[in-house]
Amino acid sequence: MLMDRLLLVLGLLAALVLPTRARAQAPPPVPPPPAVAVADTFGWRNKVVASVNFNQASFSNWQAGGASNLSFAGSLRNNFEQVEPTYIWRNLGNLEYGIVKQDKEDLQKSIDVIEFESLYTRRVEFSLKPYASAAVKTQFASGRDYEEKSGSSNGEPIFPVTSDFADPLYLAQSAGVGYTILPGVMTTRFGFSLRETLTDVFRGYAINEDEEDAGLDFDACVGNEACDGFKLETGLESITEYARKFDQEAIFTSRLGLFYSFNQLDELDMNWRNDLVVKVLSILNVNFGLEFHYDDDVIQKLQVKQLLGLGISYTLL
Repeated sequence: MLMDRLLLVLGLLAALVLPTRARAQAPPPVPPPPAVAVADTFGWRNKVVASVNFNQASFSNWQAGGASNLSFAGSLRNNFEQVEPTYIWRNLGNLEYGIVKQDKEDLQKSIDVIEFESLYTRRVEFSLKPYASAAVKTQFASGRDYEEKSGSSNGEPIFPVTSDFADPLYLAQSAGVGYTILPGVMTTRFGFSLRETLTDVFRGYAINEDEEDAGLDFDACVGNEACDGFKLETGLESITEYARKFDQEAIFTSRLGLFYSFNQLDELDMNWRNDLVVKVLSILNVNFGLEFHYDDDVIQKLQVKQLLGLGISYTLL
């Protein structure tokens, strides 16, 4: 009986000691490989691109007709974007200016744009992201109506001036919610908007319904201090943006902006801009642009701008 108990105790001791020795003699586990550092996706993402476009045509004794012309257009576009865990702050700028010389006529302005936009979007768990934005738009130099002559000087035609730097000056402030339709490709936003138009000489851009009812129009308000030089509009805005890179050589962007003013319930302002850039060489591009604009306060017709040219572009930042 004593012997049986002794054997039982020795068996228990062996069961405890042998696994411990086996574990002590086993090779230590292989440590996991060090974690690979992931590049920080937060912070500023800045890009500045300068472009110059040229177009030239010359005719001599060309019986089929045609006018010699030379055109030049330059642009500077920037995108300063700050991406953080809780928000995205995007600052866009677009400067464009172009001239054209046709046959024996004087130089004429073909394009003139100054516009900046700042957009703050809150990153939340919901599909609808709240946003707030502010924008300003004007031009560099005076604009003229080259389809209408107002007289002549020394045999040279005089075209009426229709706008100037900061005349008009467009301001806009908006707030609402945005939605991503296709990640990285297509977004849309909808919200409440305030829009101000500031003028000095060309007060027709700020014409209101009372002035129209009094028989005043755009031309009658030019230089007329009886017309208001400031117009405030409240309404709803919708902006849809699309950007897609088809391959390494082609990029298409589109932006459709709609504004429904509470002041004029029967009107809808629209601006739709489309740009296609096809890279031919490292810095040589073919650029095509098509823009539609409708603003009943300026002209009761659809404004269309189409550009096609060969140019060079260089990323400055």
